[in-house]
Amino acid sequence: MIGTIAEILINRPSKHLNKTFSYKIPDHLSYVGSGWRCIVPFAGKQEEGIILSCHEEEFSHISYKLLEIYDAIDSVPWFTDAMIKTAKWISQYYMCTLIDALRLFLIDKKGIRTEVLYEINWKEIPECEDIWGLIDISVEIISKEDAVLVLGKTRCNRYLAKGFIKETELLQKVYKEPLEEWLAINNKSESESMKRGERQKALWSHLCQIGQDSISNLISAGFSRDVIRRFCRNGNGHLFYRGKKTFSLVENTKSDNPRKLTAEQKYAVEYIIGAVNEERYKGILLYGVTGSGKTEVYLRAAESAIAAGGTVLLEVPEIALTNQMVSYFADYFGDKVVFMHSNLSKGERYNNRQRIANEESSIIIGSRSALFMPFKNLKLIIVDEEYDSSYKQTETPRYNGRDVAKVMAVIYNCPIVLGAATPSVTTFFAAKNKKIELLEMRQRVHRTPLPQIYVYDMRSEADIGHATNLSRPLIDLLRDTVQKNHKAILLLNRRGFAPTLMCKHCGYVFKCTHCDVPLVYHKDKHRLNCHYCESTFPLPRQCPVCSSQDILYLGWGTQRIEEDLKKLLPEAKCCRFDVDSTARKYSAAKILSNFRDGKFDILFGTQMVAKGHDIPGVQSVGILSVDSTLNMPTYLAAEQTFNLITQCAGRAGRNLEQGRVILQTYNTEHYVILTAAKQDYDAFYQQELEYRRTLHYPPFTRLMKITCFNKKESIARNHAEKIYCYIREMLPDIPDYISVTPPYDEPVKKVRNIYNVSLLIKGNTLRRLKLSMQNSKIFQENDIIIDVDPL
Repeated sequence: MIGTIAEILINRPSKHLNKTFSYKIPDHLSYVGSGWRCIVPFAGKQEEGIILSCHEEEFSHISYKLLEIYDAIDSVPWFTDAMIKTAKWISQYYMCTLIDALRLFLIDKKGIRTEVLYEINWKEIPECEDIWGLIDISVEIISKEDAVLVLGKTRCNRYLAKGFIKETELLQKVYKEPLEEWLAINNKSESESMKRGERQKALWSHLCQIGQDSISNLISAGFSRDVIRRFCRNGNGHLFYRGKKTFSLVENTKSDNPRKLTAEQKYAVEYIIGAVNEERYKGILLYGVTGSGKTEVYLRAAESAIAAGGTVLLEVPEIALTNQMVSYFADYFGDKVVFMHSNLSKGERYNNRQRIANEESSIIIGSRSALFMPFKNLKLIIVDEEYDSSYKQTETPRYNGRDVAKVMAVIYNCPIVLGAATPSVTTFFAAKNKKIELLEMRQRVHRTPLPQIYVYDMRSEADIGHATNLSRPLIDLLRDTVQKNHKAILLLNRRGFAPTLMCKHCGYVFKCTHCDVPLVYHKDKHRLNCHYCESTFPLPRQCPVCSSQDILYLGWGTQRIEEDLKKLLPEAKCCRFDVDSTARKYSAAKILSNFRDGKFDILFGTQMVAKGHDIPGVQSVGILSVDSTLNMPTYLAAEQTFNLITQCAGRAGRNLEQGRVILQTYNTEHYVILTAAKQDYDAFYQQELEYRRTLHYPPFTRLMKITCFNKKESIARNHAEKIYCYIREMLPDIPDYISVTPPYDEPVKKVRNIYNVSLLIKGNTLRRLKLSMQNSKIFQENDIIIDVDPL
């Protein structure tokens, strides 16, 4: 007998289950195929599985017993072929399990959940048992959770052993599709009951025209529940349930697009439209200075792709930027725009996903999670601020959203536009070497010159004992800005009030007990916070080492700057913009909206203030310190610092008047500071490229970091040593240039009581090494992290 066999991946995040299992598709589920989520028997339990492929086979040729799929979870396949291809690439390139990659496409990590129930066998329970007085005899089934609460764990275990209660499992969907009640007409011939009631006749006439309608619509039209019940009782109609219509989170308010394109914008739009019309992969770098109108280019290119019947994906690095971009696009496209990010509720994410699947919305804007939607006829992918480190996921699988988008463009056979005012060195290198196309926009939209950046040496402030991180020239600039009714932005990339607490007597630094990092003082909560594990501690009264009560609060955070601004500029209305002040849903959008509307004069905060905000009236920017970013232990420190300075400075003078920027630093002669002050990306690129060539960093090599972790430092280090020796033994058999560092402590070697020891691998290609690693048991352990293309 020939039947259909499904190859199914079990939805369990285990390295040892990184393979498919064969199941028979029963006749009543003959409609399921690749991409469906289903329930299957596995290891004595019912588990969720994902069908990756199906094939016909003669059952008599199979030497083992095939189990059948129990049921389908959804009414349609969850995964498209393109989604499965993307997941397979993520799994292979980033060296994670396939289920870890597939889970990126799920809103809930599992589609079903198991509830443990107890069946009570009252006939077998003696009357002397306590259960008779604790649970009503009418209760035959009770959840395990409730039973333990009422009876206690010990009594439950005793009743299970004696057979008084029996444990069963109930599978439930994690998310149930919202349903609504509808009424359908049975017969369009007028019945006797119609003649006796005007409302019955009116309802019959209404349904004769459209066949069926939702109960909510009928009630709104004036038909009562009683009229609807009698209509069904008389056999004229029947009730049924169907999926509720999706709703738009974007207002359906369209406006004409009056913006006139510059010559550079027009050329870029025409080139991208040409690439869309070719219907094939093409990589394009849109390199435009801040204020050159890249967003308008995105909009016009998207308009053309939608007119051709396609959909467009626009990826942005930050949730705060999602709101701004959605507002810009929705003003022109209305509810054709849908957005996806992690701050949406679960219901909103399911709703927006359904709008994409139904093709109700054709422009998808969002952060990394927007990549994993069921796109139909995807014609254009845009990645804004492509250099941004926020595209890199910090948990397994450690993918880069920009690079996944590039692979998706190949899979969907469409062009991808990478937009930036400060492209990553690797992307610009690819463009210069003709691997992708380069489009340049060197002029701002209003022909306003780029802001003037004044570099101020903070060592002179230290010489005169100026007790604030706001230099004298910056205070004067802010005062002048406020007096002219203009706006200003201040960047300080440190949260809290004081980043370090130190005993003045013995030098002891207060650190987190769970992490190897100093605690940060948050004055608003009068607590010490760890920004790695989020633990909080009370303020110390004395040093635990020497008992001195003389404790110094060192450094400046955003809260301390807030206090300084109130003292130095009491007339200015200021607002802090950082992770702490934007913790609530939509709070970031509200702060930006208030700043745009003139309710604040000065917006200050961490690097969130530097990310692509286009706010009229911002004429001044103060960059309080980038030295900490410049000294970060990563080969990308120079690039990230240059980007941060240029992006933050670019918020100033975006309309008709040139902006003014003060850059405070202790490293005035550093090439990053010098080139950023001139906003000379080309000079920075050439200098940085030479350093990377000399030190064998990307784009000249590929990187992979392996981190071993354990609660015991010695175990983590021994494991790292074994991996180091193993890789060294493998290298002679791999015909590629590859080097590996000996194990080293991470800059923060302990986080959440876990020690981390790493080794870094460099190579002109890592493909063969990855293949060897995938086939080795040493890399199947659960206490290692493999990070491909680490930041």
